[in-house]
Amino acid sequence: MREPEPTFETLRDAHVAALTGSLIDGLEHGPGGAGYVWSRSIPDPTLNFAFGVHRPDQFAWAGAAALGRARAPAFLARDDGEIALLRALFEPAILYPASWMVARPLPAPAPAGSAVTVQARPAPGPDFERVFAHLSDAPGVRAHLRRYYIPALRASGRARAGPRRSPRCRSPPRGRAPPPGARNRPDARRPGAGPGR
Repeated sequence: MREPEPTFETLRDAHVAALTGSLIDGLEHGPGGAGYVWSRSIPDPTLNFAFGVHRPDQFAWAGAAALGRARAPAFLARDDGEIALLRALFEPAILYPASWMVARPLPAPAPAGSAVTVQARPAPGPDFERVFAHLSDAPGVRAHLRRYYIPALRASGRARAGPRRSPRCRSPPRGRAPPPGARNRPDARRPGAGPGR
């Protein structure tokens, strides 16, 4: 039996959830259920868009959210009805259909001998970057991916890896706790350490 088709909201929320922390940096909530999804480093409308916009106040809020992040306002409409509501508020410069990639369970196990590589590193490796940077035959698209997407993926990997500890920050030797309150005092020194050491 075939699974039911996912709803528009399910696909939109899955898109945002999957890319938040890598290509998407946040989601702002506006009046009446409107929202604005944004990316700090990638200017594309697929990563910077408003949704749930039906009224003038929502339109003004979404426009301000986009312009405040130096992005051209873009709106995601769920159906022809929402497109008509948006057209009553403004005349879009360009209109194109949204496309979603949906993974469905394979009908049979993968053939023997096929391999899947899973990387535990937080940032994509050079093999992934090489494939990702050549997803299109168009030189302009490849240049765009290298200029915006690859640096964003690298930066998100560094952020997920967490800050590196300074070599000067050491834990006390095993079995020896720091004096009470020492962690919170800026002038605290290790027991036995002389001034300036």
